[in-house]
Amino acid sequence: MDERNNWGMGMDGRPGTKNNMALASLVMGIMGIVSACCFVPGLVFGGLAVLFACLSRVEEKMSGQALAGLITGIIGIIAVFVFIVILNLSER
Repeated sequence: MDERNNWGMGMDGRPGTKNNMALASLVMGIMGIVSACCFVPGLVFGGLAVLFACLSRVEEKMSGQALAGLITGIIGIIAVFVFIVILNLSER
């Protein structure tokens, strides 16, 4: 059987192939940014995005989706802390 799925991407984790952990990292990163105003979910999703991006590395190279997930996860975590600072400053 051919190692390609319907979208023409291989299933073996080589560059240019389907990497489910990288996709999960990207999705978690986006959810982390969206839920950053809720604090805890933003931290959880952002942390999971960073974790999944690190786990998705195949050999030494990180795929584009994993890199995007890493960046969006870090942005989500930073956004949580920015919201916390803004909330604390507005209460004074």
